[in-house]
Amino acid sequence: MKLDIKPTTLKLGALLKLLPILGISVTYAICYTAIKFGLKYSPPLIFGGMRAFIGGLTLLSILIVLRRPFLPERQEWRVILLMGLISTTLNFGAMFLSPDFIGAGIASVLGNLQPLIALMLAVIFLGERITVPKITAMFFGLAGVILITFPAFSGTPRYGIGGSLLALSISFSSAIGTILAKHLIQKSKILLYAAWQLIIGSLPLLAISILVEPVKKIAWTPNFIGILLFLALVGTSLVTAAWYWLLQNQEVGFLSLFLFLTPLFGLGIAAYAFDERLDLMASIGVVCILVGITIISRSPEKAFPG
Repeated sequence: MKLDIKPTTLKLGALLKLLPILGISVTYAICYTAIKFGLKYSPPLIFGGMRAFIGGLTLLSILIVLRRPFLPERQEWRVILLMGLISTTLNFGAMFLSPDFIGAGIASVLGNLQPLIALMLAVIFLGERITVPKITAMFFGLAGVILITFPAFSGTPRYGIGGSLLALSISFSSAIGTILAKHLIQKSKILLYAAWQLIIGSLPLLAISILVEPVKKIAWTPNFIGILLFLALVGTSLVTAAWYWLLQNQEVGFLSLFLFLTPLFGLGIAAYAFDERLDLMASIGVVCILVGITIISRSPEKAFPG
């Protein structure tokens, strides 16, 4: 008797392909709550700078242990500097400043609109196709994000415009950094670029912090050290390397769509950690995001080329 196991194999293979991006989405969501906890012990810019610097040094150490080249070639420094300023300095600066102005859940939502921006940039600059599932998923995702973030622009005291704009700048810098990474990074040099991008990008944050922040007031408690190490080692080193690796193997548009899950996870974690509750409009927005993700994930074999 002949057994046909091909469909099961395909489903299992598709699921395994989804696990890395799902793990990244969950980790990103946890990071926003961890940042808000950590800001009780440290000023924001020095906190963000240390996270990036430690994360970069960790990746660099991995390269040295693996006996792989750890210094960029002369012509590569320009690209690394550009990516460091956009994906680390601007991104981390806004990321660590925004939770002081708005809730961790809303910061997670506004800081993860890069799926919309990255998809548009990927179509314009990388020539990626927009399929019907992507268009439909983007529609539901955008509708959900608008419903969730409406309070940030409605003038209510709870969500200020300043914090919202800071969080939105995270999305723009992430989207631009994603396109640059996809277009400019060689697959064999993923860790090299990620390490130096984080190190170079952390330096302006640390320099500005020394000038404007009370860095002597950092409370070096076990809680803060644990949060810092989690953000640096897991939320930065591991996630950055994994994201760049995924960019070399999958379409930017498809990967970015799954980052719509990050706001969803972020809202849930913030609700548990800080008792940040959703109103009816935000709840409907969450449902819309879930519908969008469901649509795009129903045919993963087609969405993952090659």
